[in-house]
Amino acid sequence: MRISSRSRSLPIRFKVLIGGGLIILCLLLGIGYNRPAFYHDRDDSYYLTRPNFIDGTNSIGNAFNTKWFHPKEKRVSEQLVFNDSKGKIITKSIQPTAHTFLVFADNPTKATLAIAYFPGWTIKVNGRLEKIVLTSDGLMQFNLPKGESFVEVNLVSTYVQQIAGFISLCSIGLILGILSYTRKTE
Repeated sequence: MRISSRSRSLPIRFKVLIGGGLIILCLLLGIGYNRPAFYHDRDDSYYLTRPNFIDGTNSIGNAFNTKWFHPKEKRVSEQLVFNDSKGKIITKSIQPTAHTFLVFADNPTKATLAIAYFPGWTIKVNGRLEKIVLTSDGLMQFNLPKGESFVEVNLVSTYVQQIAGFISLCSIGLILGILSYTRKTE
């Protein structure tokens, strides 16, 4: 039995027809998906006022909450409240990663911020960094002096996030360097 070194193959014309037919089939099947994306033109206030976004996550059972957050059934109407004093709180600005308040406290007190704690949140009162104390349900609590105070709450990158970003940039640089070197040697 003799095996031919020349294997049987389809004629080139037939291969082109099959390839062209498959491309046309892919295009026809994809027509239903080829429409412009529809985006809602909504600012951050939309997402900061909806209960399904602010009561944890938008998932069933708040499956994606942090390990520090243990939500209770009670719901606070304000972002910042006094614990044991009276006064006035004026909300200046609320953004996803930055909140500012003007506070008038009758006495030195603790205030609770209705934001779930996560590493990276910082609280400054009159420009000075305040220590954050976690409540039993995972919210942030801090000290306020008597009188008028300006409170700034910001979410900043943690050291782990900064190191991860640095490693990612170094990895991209290394990959580009290797690609550049291999192209020069070819």
